[in-house]
Amino acid sequence: MKIEEYAEQELGLGRKVLQRNGIWWKELKTHYYIPLNRLRAFDRGESRPDRFRVLVGYEHLVSSPDQANSAYISMETNDKESYSLENFKKKRRYCIRRGLDELEMRKMEDFDEFLIEGYKLILVAYQRFDWPGSHQNILNRARFEKTLRRTFGLKGRYGYGAYYQGCLIGYLTVLEIEETVYVNQLITHTDYLRLYPSEALLYSFTREAFSQEGVERVAFGPECAKESLNRFKEAMGFKRVKYPMYRWVNPLLKPAIRLTRYRHYLNQQF
Repeated sequence: MKIEEYAEQELGLGRKVLQRNGIWWKELKTHYYIPLNRLRAFDRGESRPDRFRVLVGYEHLVSSPDQANSAYISMETNDKESYSLENFKKKRRYCIRRGLDELEMRKMEDFDEFLIEGYKLILVAYQRFDWPGSHQNILNRARFEKTLRRTFGLKGRYGYGAYYQGCLIGYLTVLEIEETVYVNQLITHTDYLRLYPSEALLYSFTREAFSQEGVERVAFGPECAKESLNRFKEAMGFKRVKYPMYRWVNPLLKPAIRLTRYRHYLNQQF
């Protein structure tokens, strides 16, 4: 979907979104903004949120390294023509084929299934990985249902599931913006890991995404602190792409920010 359609959706959902000089911005954390299309680059000073809204700061990708004071490392692939099984290593090909032989992959179009079975998978994943920090927005069933009811069926947003004998055993959530498809979440059930649902699901979806007209890139979040997850994405054909980025953090708040969840925004590493 076009960025204007996505902005309209976000505004309709009551989220903090604004437009300045042709660029749409959204609030990532309280008083901290990023572009609505995360991977869009533009010149430093071309657009920025109103200062009274960004009491903490903002960041965006820039058009050239000389404008940068930081970096954003994206896990992504733009290998539209060559993303195929023969280009994976032997072990990974086996995992993907095993999953494709045993599982059915398709878009999730049943709301009740997404609500009931999808939520069960979240609880299983939480127990499996012992996610750090607070995840109440995800783990609270009432909040999960409220969010799903408001977003289910909206253009460019959907779930893509892996099914074993008709049962949902894994899914990923998707956001399509202009030429980029963003994979936001990938969850699979621990009881079926022998079928390699994560590998088959991500491969199948990426192939399908690239088959759509206008799609040039599939992005699966930024490089994260969990290196095993980064390596999994790389094994699935995604690369670490380093983009020059400009980040502004309110200098008056920097001493306090070092003690909060915003502290990693002080790292300037380009």
